Amino acid sequence: MRDRPTAAELLQAVGEFLERELLPALEDPRLRFQTLVALNALGIARRELALGEALEGEEG
Repeated sequence: MRDRPTAAELLQAVGEFLERELLPALEDPRLRFQTLVALNALGIARRELALGEALEGEEG
């Protein structure tokens, strides 16, 4: 049995926080850019995690 929250849920929660709470409050263009980069990195990690889980399901 897996513990909750899952890695995918944690990545989703962090991404939502950055996008909904932090990003709208940032006025510094450099910090906005860095936050967008972080959001992109989280998206990549989520896709790789999902792909890995899908591949594991095919093997088993």
